[in-house]
Amino acid sequence: MFRPDPVLGWSMRPGSHVIPPYLPGGKPIRMTYHSNGDRITAPEKALLNGNAEGRPQLLLIGGSFTQGLGISDDETFAWLLQQTNPAWEVKNFAATGYGGYQSLLILERELPLLQRPKIVLYGFIQHHEVRNINPVEWLRDLTYATSADTVVKLPFASAGANGQLVRHEPEQYVRLPFRDSSSLVPLIEYAIMRSRNFWVRRDQPGHKELVMEKILLEMKKVSNTYGAKMAVVTLWVNRRETGRLVTVLSKHDIMGIHCALYLNENLQVPGGDGHPNHLAHSIWSKCINRALSQAFRAGS
Repeated sequence: MFRPDPVLGWSMRPGSHVIPPYLPGGKPIRMTYHSNGDRITAPEKALLNGNAEGRPQLLLIGGSFTQGLGISDDETFAWLLQQTNPAWEVKNFAATGYGGYQSLLILERELPLLQRPKIVLYGFIQHHEVRNINPVEWLRDLTYATSADTVVKLPFASAGANGQLVRHEPEQYVRLPFRDSSSLVPLIEYAIMRSRNFWVRRDQPGHKELVMEKILLEMKKVSNTYGAKMAVVTLWVNRRETGRLVTVLSKHDIMGIHCALYLNENLQVPGGDGHPNHLAHSIWSKCINRALSQAFRAGS
């Protein structure tokens, strides 16, 4: 379902992808994407990718929780938001593996192309803070999860000496010969990557939190530039960290929609890898709808 992208590292491949059931007796999972990589949010949008209908647009960005990995198109909270808000056009640009920085990059790419952007919703989970700074372990896991002939490149960000957001070009994990036949080779690869990453100070306490804050500020800035209001939807956050996020959002006058769930077995895709199921997405859609109905009048 993925294609290489020189800026984002990867994006979603256009077309309709059918994933076999995770468990015997289950139903196949259909995930469908437009030509520019956004997932469909209504039946008619499987073929229509334009903005001819004149409706204000709601743009979703984020990772696999927002994208709806492991569930079919019509089970995602993006689809449900479109269903309950027909006066809006909902566009879902979230993608598997994205953190906050990649979400910012896709926002900067796609928002100028929209004709009537009104709201930007960033679906936040706490692991995005890790993905933003691309520690060795995250890039290694992404690389090991792909085939040997696939190159994974990941853009990342850091905080400069003055606290400003520093943008870095996509980097890839080193792959040495005989990595599959010698247990020593992966250790050498890891040592090489650790030495490369030292200068970015990714392990410094508070670094990933500061980078996330700067990314949120950039999201708000680019949203406002194109006439859209930006909001952060908390989908999964450690309870001890919720207060810190609320403080950051309040400090910068960023709208927060707090819908975080504890994803027990009843809210996970059966037989999957812990991703939220259709029930979790239904809960999120209702939570988001309540917040939006208080802050906006549909179509205004």
